[in-house]
Formats: sequence, C-alpha cells, structure tokens
Amino acid sequence: REELATLVEPWFAAHNYDQLCQAFDEHAVCFGPYRTFREMVEDDDDCSLDNPMMGLVEQPGIGEYLASGSPLRFGAASNLDARPAPLLGQHTEEILKDDLQLSDAEVGRLVAEKIVAGASL
Repeated sequence: REELATLVEPWFAAHNYDQLCQAFDEHAVCFGPYRTFREMVEDDDDCSLDNPMMGLVEQPGIGEYLASGSPLRFGAASNLDARPAPLLGQHTEEILKDDLQLSDAEVGRLVAEKIVAGASL
C-alpha cells in the first residue's frame, strides 16, 4: 500500500479535482467524491424512500432511520426489507442451543457464571 501511494500521490498532488474527474472519466475509472454517510443520504436520490431497496426502520433505543435492505434478488423470492439491528444478546440463546448444540444446563451454567447474557437469559 505504501509503495502504491508513493507512486500515485505526486500525480494527485499535481491535479485539481476537475482534472482528476476528466482523467478518470476518459479512462472509465469508477470513482466518486468522498461523502459522509449523512451527506450521501441527504444528497443522493438513490438513498431515499424512492429506491425500493431502502426503507425506514424503527430501532429500539435509537428511533427511526433510513436503512437499506438486501440488494440481492433471486428469481421469484421476495425481497429482504430493511430491518433493525438485533439488540445486544437478542440471539444468544438461539445460537448457543441451535447452532452450538448446547443443552439447557450448559447454557444455564454460562449465564450463571456471567460468561454470556442475552435478552431472554
């Protein structure tokens, strides 16, 4: 990475943004200006409710915000809508029992020893 930066930094330093845009456009380079997430949501029409991939999500403890669903589409399968992030520990018991095949007693021991915690534990 450092070697690559050493090669390209002089070129970037010698050109302004408009020149950079022209050169990148001429060579079909995929690029765009750096924007914060807030700037992207406020300025980009693709980041709005007009885009079927976007939706409003109610996140407990935070409130409502714009989020994206899955961009993947599989034939007749329904789209995955935007969803809130899981709460801390929300899936702990499910993962321990279903995925790791731990017994109720083993999960109980982990909870008692304060190794794990979860919304339902």
